[in-house]
Amino acid sequence: MIRRIFEWDDAFTALCDRDVFGTRTMGYYHTYGTERGEVGFYAQYLDERCVGVLSDAFGSGALTAEPQADFAEWRAFVQFLGLQTLLCDKTVAHAMGSDDADSGAIMRYAASANVPSAEGISPCDASFSYREVYDLLRLCGFELGQYDAWLSDFALRVRRGAADVLCIRADTTVAAASVLFRSDNAVYLGAVGTHPDYRGRGLAGNLVLRLTQCGKRAEILCKSHRVTFYESLGFRRNGEFTICHFSE
Repeated sequence: MIRRIFEWDDAFTALCDRDVFGTRTMGYYHTYGTERGEVGFYAQYLDERCVGVLSDAFGSGALTAEPQADFAEWRAFVQFLGLQTLLCDKTVAHAMGSDDADSGAIMRYAASANVPSAEGISPCDASFSYREVYDLLRLCGFELGQYDAWLSDFALRVRRGAADVLCIRADTTVAAASVLFRSDNAVYLGAVGTHPDYRGRGLAGNLVLRLTQCGKRAEILCKSHRVTFYESLGFRRNGEFTICHFSE
């Protein structure tokens, strides 16, 4: 049975702590709580034990689930909610009967880096330009949607301590990397990009390494052609993810 979560408890936290998809869910929980209409949280119970947690944020979901979860019920529920996409482990996607055409590697940081200094790195603060970061990421091929919607969500996550950004600026922002979601024990990194004119200098890699130095488990999702880059920074493959599409 799947129920909507209105009061968070330790069982949900423990389950979400198992993987990067749960980190995303916890980041949204810390940002919005359980009472906002645009964001919802759902738990599946088997013999009164929680075996799966789903977050639905603005039509996109993330699912973390134990192997014994009822995946047929999850698939029917996701379609009932009308989610456009669902981010999950590749094994979960297969159990739900979804294809893995849009998939990649889960990379977990496994080193202890001596991060070199880099002039021009500034944290996300009052002088930070979200517009410049948005424009850079769009230039790098990220599909972010309309600026106002992106800003409303991401800036709130930053203010609530569930996200962060590091950037390097020249005349404008030329490299950026983010903590997209933060929980008590993990960070989910992403939105890593460098302006084409500044690539090959190790700028984005430096930012990513700085974000890993937070005393938490650090993970990032990447396509296969980026695995070697993250391995060079000290990340190791820790499974595969899939983005299931349900809009058609």
